[in-house]
Amino acid sequence: LRTDPKDPATRKREEARDDRVVVDADPRFTRLWLVDAASGAWRCLTAGDREIRSFCWKPDGSGLLAVATALPGWDEIFAGSDLWDVPAAGGLPRRLASFALLASSPAVAEGPDGPLALVVIDGGIEDPPARIRALPLAGGEPQVLLPDWDAEVESVQPMPGRPTTV
Repeated sequence: LRTDPKDPATRKREEARDDRVVVDADPRFTRLWLVDAASGAWRCLTAGDREIRSFCWKPDGSGLLAVATALPGWDEIFAGSDLWDVPAAGGLPRRLASFALLASSPAVAEGPDGPLALVVIDGGIEDPPARIRALPLAGGEPQVLLPDWDAEVESVQPMPGRPTTV
Protein backbone atom coordinates (compact mmCIF):
# COMPACT_ATOMS: atom_id res chain seq x y z
CA LEU A 1 0.00 0.00 0.00
CA ARG A 2 1.20 3.47 -0.81
CA THR A 3 -0.48 6.86 -0.36
CA ASP A 4 -0.61 9.30 -3.29
CA PRO A 5 2.20 11.90 -3.17
CA LYS A 6 1.51 15.46 -2.07
CA ASP A 7 0.77 17.89 -4.88
CA PRO A 8 3.19 20.80 -5.55
CA ALA A 9 0.89 23.37 -3.93
CA THR A 10 0.77 21.39 -0.68
CA ARG A 11 4.55 20.96 -0.64
CA LYS A 12 5.00 24.71 -1.24
CA ARG A 13 2.63 25.56 1.66
CA GLU A 14 4.54 23.18 3.96
CA GLU A 15 7.91 24.71 2.98
CA ALA A 16 6.52 28.19 3.67
CA ARG A 17 5.19 26.90 7.02
CA ASP A 18 1.69 27.93 5.96
CA ASP A 19 -0.23 25.45 8.09
CA ARG A 20 -3.76 26.52 7.22
CA VAL A 21 -5.58 23.38 6.13
CA VAL A 22 -9.08 22.60 4.97
CA VAL A 23 -9.62 19.08 6.27
CA ASP A 24 -10.43 16.53 3.54
CA ALA A 25 -10.32 19.22 0.82
CA ASP A 26 -7.56 17.47 -1.09
CA PRO A 27 -7.86 13.70 -0.54
CA ARG A 28 -4.79 11.54 -1.09
CA PHE A 29 -5.71 7.92 -1.75
CA THR A 30 -3.94 4.78 -0.58
CA ARG A 31 -3.42 2.46 -3.55
CA LEU A 32 -2.16 -1.07 -4.19
CA TRP A 33 1.22 -1.31 -5.90
CA LEU A 34 2.96 -4.40 -7.23
CA VAL A 35 6.75 -4.64 -7.13
CA ASP A 36 8.51 -7.07 -9.48
CA ALA A 37 11.06 -8.87 -7.28
CA ALA A 38 13.47 -9.49 -10.18
CA SER A 39 13.56 -6.00 -11.71
CA GLY A 40 12.38 -3.81 -8.84
CA ALA A 41 9.83 -2.17 -11.16
CA TRP A 42 6.71 -0.74 -9.50
CA ARG A 43 3.23 -0.82 -11.00
CA CYS A 44 0.02 0.63 -9.54
CA LEU A 45 -2.86 -1.89 -9.53
CA THR A 46 -5.61 0.49 -8.40
CA ALA A 47 -6.60 3.91 -9.69
CA GLY A 48 -9.48 6.33 -9.53
CA ASP A 49 -11.27 7.58 -6.46
CA ARG A 50 -10.90 4.54 -4.21
CA GLU A 51 -9.20 4.26 -0.81
CA ILE A 52 -7.85 0.74 -0.27
CA ARG A 53 -8.64 -0.30 3.32
CA SER A 54 -7.55 -3.97 3.33
CA PHE A 55 -6.58 -6.67 0.85
CA CYS A 56 -5.42 -10.26 0.40
CA TRP A 57 -3.73 -12.22 -2.35
CA LYS A 58 -5.71 -14.93 -4.12
CA PRO A 59 -4.11 -18.32 -3.35
CA ASP A 60 -3.23 -18.90 -7.03
CA GLY A 61 -1.41 -15.52 -7.22
CA SER A 62 -3.56 -14.28 -10.12
CA GLY A 63 -4.69 -11.19 -8.25
CA LEU A 64 -5.96 -9.67 -5.04
CA LEU A 65 -9.21 -9.00 -3.27
CA ALA A 66 -9.37 -5.42 -2.00
CA VAL A 67 -11.84 -3.60 0.23
CA ALA A 68 -12.19 0.06 -0.76
CA THR A 69 -14.15 3.14 0.24
CA ALA A 70 -14.99 6.16 -1.91
CA LEU A 71 -12.72 8.54 0.05
CA PRO A 72 -9.93 8.38 2.61
CA GLY A 73 -10.67 9.46 6.16
CA TRP A 74 -12.22 7.80 9.16
CA ASP A 75 -15.77 9.03 8.54
CA GLU A 76 -15.83 7.03 5.30
CA ILE A 77 -15.87 3.72 7.17
CA PHE A 78 -19.55 4.42 7.94
CA ALA A 79 -20.42 5.33 4.33
CA GLY A 80 -20.11 1.88 2.78
CA SER A 81 -17.42 -0.14 1.07
CA ASP A 82 -16.89 -2.29 -2.00
CA LEU A 83 -15.07 -5.58 -2.46
CA TRP A 84 -12.98 -5.65 -5.66
CA ASP A 85 -11.26 -8.44 -7.58
CA VAL A 86 -8.00 -6.86 -8.79
CA PRO A 87 -6.01 -8.75 -11.47
CA ALA A 88 -2.26 -8.83 -10.84
CA ALA A 89 -1.48 -8.92 -14.56
CA GLY A 90 -3.23 -5.60 -15.14
CA GLY A 91 -6.65 -4.71 -16.41
CA LEU A 92 -9.76 -3.33 -14.79
CA PRO A 93 -10.77 -4.44 -11.30
CA ARG A 94 -14.19 -6.09 -11.00
CA ARG A 95 -16.60 -5.12 -8.22
CA LEU A 96 -17.76 -8.25 -6.41
CA ALA A 97 -20.05 -6.67 -3.80
CA SER A 98 -21.05 -3.46 -2.06
CA PHE A 99 -21.69 -3.20 1.68
CA ALA A 100 -23.47 -0.58 3.80
CA LEU A 101 -20.53 -0.43 6.25
CA LEU A 102 -16.79 -1.11 6.05
CA ALA A 103 -15.85 -4.71 5.27
CA SER A 104 -12.48 -6.00 6.46
CA SER A 105 -10.17 -8.99 6.51
CA PRO A 106 -10.80 -10.29 2.97
CA ALA A 107 -9.81 -13.90 2.33
CA VAL A 108 -10.36 -16.60 -0.29
CA ALA A 109 -11.55 -20.08 0.67
CA GLU A 110 -12.56 -23.14 -1.31
CA GLY A 111 -16.33 -23.67 -1.21
CA PRO A 112 -18.42 -26.62 -2.37
CA ASP A 113 -19.10 -24.93 -5.74
CA GLY A 114 -15.78 -23.14 -6.24
CA PRO A 115 -13.75 -20.37 -4.60
CA LEU A 116 -15.45 -17.99 -2.17
CA ALA A 117 -14.56 -14.43 -1.21
CA LEU A 118 -14.90 -13.90 2.55
CA VAL A 119 -15.05 -10.63 4.48
CA VAL A 120 -15.85 -9.63 8.04
CA ILE A 121 -18.52 -6.95 8.35
CA ASP A 122 -20.78 -5.51 11.00
CA GLY A 123 -24.40 -5.87 9.96
CA GLY A 124 -25.44 -2.53 11.44
CA ILE A 125 -28.62 -2.17 13.48
CA GLU A 126 -30.34 -5.18 11.85
CA ASP A 127 -27.50 -7.64 12.67
CA PRO A 128 -25.08 -5.99 15.13
CA PRO A 129 -22.32 -8.60 15.59
CA ALA A 130 -19.45 -8.59 13.13
CA ARG A 131 -19.94 -11.72 11.01
CA ILE A 132 -18.32 -13.44 8.06
CA ARG A 133 -20.01 -12.81 4.71
CA ALA A 134 -19.22 -15.19 1.83
CA LEU A 135 -19.86 -14.87 -1.90
CA PRO A 136 -18.67 -16.83 -4.93
CA LEU A 137 -15.70 -15.26 -6.72
CA ALA A 138 -17.64 -15.85 -9.94
CA GLY A 139 -20.35 -13.51 -8.64
CA GLY A 140 -23.40 -13.63 -6.42
CA GLU A 141 -24.96 -12.14 -3.32
CA PRO A 142 -23.04 -12.12 -0.02
CA GLN A 143 -24.46 -14.53 2.56
CA VAL A 144 -23.79 -14.74 6.31
CA LEU A 145 -21.54 -17.78 6.67
CA LEU A 146 -22.40 -18.74 10.28
CA PRO A 147 -25.80 -17.15 11.03
CA ASP A 148 -26.19 -18.79 14.45
CA TRP A 149 -22.72 -17.82 15.70
CA ASP A 150 -23.25 -15.51 18.69
CA ALA A 151 -19.72 -14.18 19.02
CA GLU A 152 -17.93 -11.34 17.24
CA VAL A 153 -15.57 -12.27 14.42
CA GLU A 154 -12.35 -10.25 14.44
CA SER A 155 -10.71 -11.49 11.22
CA VAL A 156 -10.50 -14.32 8.70
CA GLN A 157 -7.06 -15.79 8.03
CA PRO A 158 -5.85 -18.68 5.84
CA MET A 159 -4.46 -21.72 7.67
CA PRO A 160 -0.66 -22.08 7.39
CA GLY A 161 0.22 -24.42 4.51
CA ARG A 162 -3.42 -24.55 3.36
CA PRO A 163 -4.10 -21.21 1.64
CA THR A 164 -7.72 -21.99 0.63
CA THR A 165 -8.74 -23.10 4.15
CA VAL A 166 -9.62 -20.44 6.73
